[in-house]
Amino acid sequence: RAVSMAAILDFYEYFQDFIVDRDAHYVEANIMQTLTRRSRLSYAELVGSENVEWFVSYSFGQPFGDVVASLRKHAEHQATLRPCCWQSLRYWMCTLSVNPWRVSEELGGGSL
Repeated sequence: RAVSMAAILDFYEYFQDFIVDRDAHYVEANIMQTLTRRSRLSYAELVGSENVEWFVSYSFGQPFGDVVASLRKHAEHQATLRPCCWQSLRYWMCTLSVNPWRVSEELGGGSL
């Protein structure tokens, strides 16, 4: 359940004034759970999940904007290596791809 780079950027740009320099813990607790409360789906499922091209591992303590900036640089670089539109590259990232209402079922226990 991946999200396109375009969808990641749209999400970040829309909520940037709330996120500021906060980390993924903030995004998960204050934005993701609010957005997905009614549907009980992941953000990826809400916006139309796609097949995974890249799996992203990052610290939830890292500023979320830094994670997004790193992904953008990765996507832009990938577009120089193969014919593709960097905005269409698809990433699995925990904050957007995991269903916050089914963490135990999807990740085998624990929390985000």
